[in-house]
Amino acid sequence: MDASLVVDCRNHHGEGILWNQQDACVWWTDIEGRKLWSFDPVTGETKSHEMPDRVCCFAPRAEGGMIVAFPNAVSLYEPGLAAATQIAAFEPGNPNTRLNDGRTDRQGRLIAGGMNEGTGAADSSVIRIDPDGSVATIIEGVACANSTCFSPDGRTMFFADTPEKTIRAYDYDPESGTLGAVRIVIVGADRLLGRVGEEHGPAVRAETG
Repeated sequence: MDASLVVDCRNHHGEGILWNQQDACVWWTDIEGRKLWSFDPVTGETKSHEMPDRVCCFAPRAEGGMIVAFPNAVSLYEPGLAAATQIAAFEPGNPNTRLNDGRTDRQGRLIAGGMNEGTGAADSSVIRIDPDGSVATIIEGVACANSTCFSPDGRTMFFADTPEKTIRAYDYDPESGTLGAVRIVIVGADRLLGRVGEEHGPAVRAETG
């Protein structure tokens, strides 16, 4: 496998790369650079969008724009505009936690998890934001949420709390977005950052170490 430089973006902390079928562009976040980036593979055009805060994770919306997890809130955002419309604050009573990783299910819900970047304590959570804007906490006692994604049939949600060095698999109800039984499917990875159980079936993961 060969790799070549496509965009010399020189991000501070690039993450969350995804394909947006609405504009046929690749998007990603430079978290510490406080920018969203897009790349058109046909024209070669690259754009960077200044953001009001760090973008921890995001997803395109069918109506246009993005749903964005900033450190302390989930908001609706239209790239190029200065203002964001907040849906929900995230853990306002804990100054050490912020949102981190997230993923949408096939019904349009955003699953976004937090991390404690102050002390590393396992006192954050994972929340579900439904298409109607309602919010529910689905996992508690989290130190650093990562690797959230879904099986091809949408009935299993994979999740990693990075310091645990494991990947969990939850039974997932696509109709309600609720979690069921959980099992451990990978043990002993050094530091999990990427995805498992992606769209075409085989389990993959990215880790550092």
